[in-house]
Amino acid sequence: MATEQFKPRPYEDLNFLSFASIERAVKDRVKERAQALIETEFPLPPGRLEELYEDEWKNAMIALRESPQAREHYMNYIENALGTISQQKLKEEKDILIQMGVQEKGL
Repeated sequence: MATEQFKPRPYEDLNFLSFASIERAVKDRVKERAQALIETEFPLPPGRLEELYEDEWKNAMIALRESPQAREHYMNYIENALGTISQQKLKEEKDILIQMGVQEKGL
């Protein structure tokens, strides 16, 4: 297997707008890497394309995790999830809370 000297393009926030755009961005970068490898690995050995895709998928996920937009959206998800969890817990424990003097409405 040849050593790659290929430098992939960085991901942009637009690459993460939808499943289709992520798929397209990853495929494009895999094709670019495969094109660079064809000089030394033609034809590509069995399984090499899957290996390239897995590597590039990891790169895309790292870029997504480092994206400020993704972090902001995830914090919104956490806020909504916590609201759902707390409402469910209050509903489940309502009778016990009332018995201990907790009022439904604040002062």
